[in-house]
Amino acid sequence: MTGVDPGIAAVARSLQERVDELATAMCDRIRGEIDFYTAVDAVTAEELHRSVRGNLTTIFEQFTGEGRPGPRAPQRTGRERALQGAPLPEVLHAFRTSFAYLWDTLVAEARASGTVGSDSLVDVAADVWRLMGEYADAVATSYRETAAELMLQREHERSVLVEALLTGVVSDRAALWRTAVTLQLPLEGRFLVVAAEVPAAGREALPGIVPLLETRDVRSAWRLLPDRQIGVLALGPAGTAGDVLALLRREPAARTGVSPVYDALKDTPEALRLARIALDALPAGTPAVAQFEESPIALLAAAAPVEAGR
Repeated sequence: MTGVDPGIAAVARSLQERVDELATAMCDRIRGEIDFYTAVDAVTAEELHRSVRGNLTTIFEQFTGEGRPGPRAPQRTGRERALQGAPLPEVLHAFRTSFAYLWDTLVAEARASGTVGSDSLVDVAADVWRLMGEYADAVATSYRETAAELMLQREHERSVLVEALLTGVVSDRAALWRTAVTLQLPLEGRFLVVAAEVPAAGREALPGIVPLLETRDVRSAWRLLPDRQIGVLALGPAGTAGDVLALLRREPAARTGVSPVYDALKDTPEALRLARIALDALPAGTPAVAQFEESPIALLAAAAPVEAGR
């Protein structure tokens, strides 16, 4: 803001003295116009009021020339709403609603004061809508950055849980249940383990596999290791092992081993061992897919002694 109009500054100081009252009225308008803020309790009334009050205070300080311009307040709001799981369109809608209310209030107070001319109101209108754009940008940027952080954090958590499932670290039923809930897998059903050879450390062997499996009613959770990409697959009512194998073989991208179908999530470590055996039995350097039970002679030769002795 290039300059502070004395009349507008006086109006802003007057409004600043009523900031709690204005924040309450603004929150009422937000809840009245945006269903999210009343339909769910992700953002409490107290949290909304604190956020609105903080942003209002920052705006009034800019109009009075008493504060330093900066995006800290809207950035904080964007981060909080992302952490609370509020949808970004609703968050931005709340900011537009708030600025519309602020403008109406500012105009009414200016006219009541009798000290602010029409030219000053025109000038401050440009400032208000410019601020709205800056605040919306700051909120959206902070929200998206926080959402990206959360996504990475959740992917890391999922990856760690998949590792625990694959190695058998999760053994008691309560821990297994919590893992299954987080990974969105059932405790019992029809499962497969897929082990695919990665082209290089840190690169997926089967990029884009998750949505492709979902179209076939197959949920999955994956772990990327330095040499393997490993997935635990849960077949839904319409999903079949044949569908999974057909998908993997349609355009084989890597040497891939698949376990037999098994019916309890707790048996995942053994299924992983069999998927690895299937993978190791494939010719080196040629993308192909093999399921453990499909080539018994070659697979038994590569298996552990306990398997070969059966």
